[in-house]
Amino acid sequence: MNPKLIRYAERIIAILLSALVLFFLGVRAMHAGPLWRDEAATVQLAQLPMLSDIVANFQHEAFPPPFPLLIRTYVALFGASDASLRWFGFASESTLIAAAWFSSRALGDRGPLAFLALFGLNATFLIWGTSIRGYGLGCVFLLLTIGLTAKAISQPTTANAVFATLASIASVQVMVNAIPLIAAIATAAFTVFIFQRRFRQATVVCACATICALSFLPYAKAYLSADWKVVLKYDADFFSLWDKFRLALEELICFYS
Repeated sequence: MNPKLIRYAERIIAILLSALVLFFLGVRAMHAGPLWRDEAATVQLAQLPMLSDIVANFQHEAFPPPFPLLIRTYVALFGASDASLRWFGFASESTLIAAAWFSSRALGDRGPLAFLALFGLNATFLIWGTSIRGYGLGCVFLLLTIGLTAKAISQPTTANAVFATLASIASVQVMVNAIPLIAAIATAAFTVFIFQRRFRQATVVCACATICALSFLPYAKAYLSADWKVVLKYDADFFSLWDKFRLALEELICFYS
C-alpha cells in the first residue's frame, strides 16, 4: 500500500477519534450529576475564607495549593454550581487531547492513535479524568513534559530545556503523583544522553530535575508531617492489588462490549 496513503489514513483516523473522545467528554459533562465526596472536598478547600486557610489545610489532598487556587479562581469567574464545575473537567480533558497531539507530533508521529484508542476511550479516563480533582490537569502537564523532553533530546536547545522544565514543574505543582513519573522521564533523558556520550546535556537534565524537585520543597514538610491517622488505611498485598487490576479490566471490557 502507498505509504503516503497510510499516513493520510492515520491522520484522518486520529482526527475522528479525537472528535469522538470530545463528544464523550461533552456527554459526561452534561450527565455526570452532582459532585461526589472527594470533589466536594476539593471545592470546599478552594473556597475557604482566606488563602492562608488553603495553605494550612491541603495536606490530605494529593494536589498542592496551586490546584485549589485554580479552582477558587474558576469558581469566582463561572460559579460553584455542579453544572459549571463539570465543564471545568471537560476543559481539562479537552486540553489533554491537545497535549497528546502536541507530544505525538514532537515524537514525529502523525497522530496519537494509541493514546486516543486506549486512553481516550477508556471509561476510567472519561469518569475520573473529568472529576474536579487534579488528575486531568496533572496528566496534561505530564504529557507536555514527555513531548517537550523528547523534543529537547532531539533538539537540545536552551529553549526546549526551559519549556520541558516548566512543564515538569507545573505537573508537580498540580499533582503529587506526578513526582515519580517526572523522575522516570528525567532518568530516561539522562540515560539517553549518557549512552550518546553527550555529558553536557546529561548535566542539564540533572539541573532541570533539581529545579523541579526544589519547586516542590515548600509543600514537602506539610505532607511529611501530616497526621494520616484520620485516613482509612489497609494493608496492600498481592491479592488486593490483583483485585483492583481485575476490576479495572472488567470495566474496560464492559465499556467496549
